[in-house]
Amino acid sequence: MSSSAEVEKGVVTAEVEAPRGNRSRFAFACAILASMTSIILGYDSGVMSGAAIFIKEDLKLSDVQLEILMGILNIYSLVAGIGVGYAMMIAPVYTADVAPATSRGFLSSFPEV
Repeated sequence: MSSSAEVEKGVVTAEVEAPRGNRSRFAFACAILASMTSIILGYDSGVMSGAAIFIKEDLKLSDVQLEILMGILNIYSLVAGIGVGYAMMIAPVYTADVAPATSRGFLSSFPEV
């Protein structure tokens, strides 16, 4: 605690509290979840390329109809890509906001990994 003389002189320094274990775990969990945003677009593209064979068989589509369907999905992926782009921009900022100062740089780099 500071004395009244120190308060009058304006030399009182703020006490810095070390980050608690639960806060660090919470920030680490948030960083991992925010880092998973980049997986969304790649997963969608990979699943659809493998599912095209089964879609063609189940719906009895011709090659032209399958190509049109895949083209429509690429247009949809453009909207999803914009969302993933925003998420990849916001994830490091969110992570840095919830992370304690001691591990902010480490946790903010997770989305890039």
